[in-house]
Amino acid sequence: MGKSINNAISVLFLLWTLTSCAYESGMPSQSTSTRPSVTIVATLSPPVLPTQTEAPTITPSPQPTLTKEHAQEVIGELLAKNGSCIEPCFWGFNPTADVQEAQLLNFFTYIREKPRIIQESETVQHVASIGFKERIAITATFTFDEKLHSLLNIYAAIGGLYYYPEITSADWEAFRPESILKAYGKPSSVEFFLSYPTEPTTDQTIGYDFRFRYESEKFVIDYTGQRTLNQPNLYICPLKDRFIESVFVYLGDGLKIKPTSGKSIQDVSSISIDDFYNAMIGNINDACFYLDRSAFGN
Repeated sequence: MGKSINNAISVLFLLWTLTSCAYESGMPSQSTSTRPSVTIVATLSPPVLPTQTEAPTITPSPQPTLTKEHAQEVIGELLAKNGSCIEPCFWGFNPTADVQEAQLLNFFTYIREKPRIIQESETVQHVASIGFKERIAITATFTFDEKLHSLLNIYAAIGGLYYYPEITSADWEAFRPESILKAYGKPSSVEFFLSYPTEPTTDQTIGYDFRFRYESEKFVIDYTGQRTLNQPNLYICPLKDRFIESVFVYLGDGLKIKPTSGKSIQDVSSISIDDFYNAMIGNINDACFYLDRSAFGN
C-alpha cells in the first residue's frame, strides 16, 4: 500500500479515537470451486427491526474526505483488519467504547458514504450500503440512543464473498472464522444450521451455516452458504468447503438474532467446543468434523 493511503488510514484512526492494537496479517488462501445452482431455504437472515420512518439527513462537521480510489483502499483495509480491535468490534466501532453519533458521521464523510438516517421514538439508526471492488456488498446499521446519541448496537452483513474469482479470502481476512477465533478466543457456543435446496441437485450436497456466540462481549457472528455431501454423517471442513457466501455481525444490546433453530456442536457431533476451537486455529487440513444429520431433526 502506498504512502498516501497509509497516511489516509492514519487520519482515519485518529478520527475514531476508539481502539488501539497491533495489526496481524496472513491467512491461508482458498481455491475456487463450481457451485451448483440451487435455492437455499432455512438459511440465516438479518435481524427483525421495528417499523421505521425516515428522518432528515444530519450534516456532520467538516472533515477531510478521501478520493474515491483511496476510500476503496481504506474500506479494503477495514475488511482485512477491522480496525485491529482488541475486543469485538465492527470497523473499529464498539458500543462499549462510548461512541458518539458525530464520530460515525465524520467517519462516513471521510470514506465518501452518506448513510440513511432513520428516526424512531427512542433510537436513531444510520444505515450504510457500501461496495468494495464492485463485488463485495456491505450493509451496516448503527443504532444510537436518541437522547444520549451514544452507540447501542451494530448489525452488519458482508455479502458477495464467493461468486467472483477476483475476491479472495485475503479481501475479508479479519472476518474469516479462524481470524475471529484467533482474535477473540474460544466462543461461548458454536451452533450449526442445515439449509436445503428446493429442487434436487446434481451433486447431492446440502448446505450448512454456523454461528459463534461470545455472550459476555454481546457479540455474534454468522457464516452462511457452505455445502457438503448430503449423507447421514455430514463431513464438513469449514475452512476448506465451498466458499462462505456471507457473514453477519451482531454486536451490542437489543438485536434480535435470527434464526434460533441452530444446534450446538456438542449436540450434533462427538467433539467439544475446545476441540473445535483448537482445530480451527491450527492446521487448516485438520479443521474437519463429522455432524450427525439426524440430530438436526430435519
